Amino acid sequence: MFHFKSYLNEVVVNSLLALGRLYELQTFAMPRFVLGASPFVAPGDEPLLDVLRQVIVQQEHMAEQLAEAILLRGGTVPKGTYPMRYTSLHDMELRYLLPRLVEEQRAVVSFIDELAHSLREDKPAQRLAQKVRRNETAHLRLFEELCLRFPTADRHRRGDYQTDANHQLVSRRSTTLRARAASANAVRNAQVVPWGLAG
Repeated sequence: MFHFKSYLNEVVVNSLLALGRLYELQTFAMPRFVLGASPFVAPGDEPLLDVLRQVIVQQEHMAEQLAEAILLRGGTVPKGTYPMRYTSLHDMELRYLLPRLVEEQRAVVSFIDELAHSLREDKPAQRLAQKVRRNETAHLRLFEELCLRFPTADRHRRGDYQTDANHQLVSRRSTTLRARAASANAVRNAQVVPWGLAG
């Protein structure tokens, strides 16, 4: 015997789970984390900050709509947190974060596809998920375009800072001082070879 009430409850529970994940994707997204981490912005790269701010505003707007949809279905808005993998993004130059943003955004769009498909029994929620997907796809295209406009391969480092092999921000002065100290230690520790035995 078909129990409509039980079926309806299952649909609501499934919708709340999917909407909650979508809310977390919008609220605890990488662009917001990157901006909050105060990345180093080289001269000429200021437009990247403007783009991040615009993306965050759009995600905040979508998060509000998702929160309303959750409350409308009797749910509770999730109290999530940023993924632990984001902690490696501290103290990096913003230009070098662009490829990471692209990689993350592709994964986000793919996951939203799955969530939208899971909402097929709740058409209003599915339409909202599809709207989120359109926005995040647009953000992906934007980040891809920025990677082309602000390439890292031919980056000319300027000012008093540079990035190391891991693209972590370091001071040019401190790097130079460490190099000099290492050179001095190498000279002091070098083995003295009598001239007659050299070669």
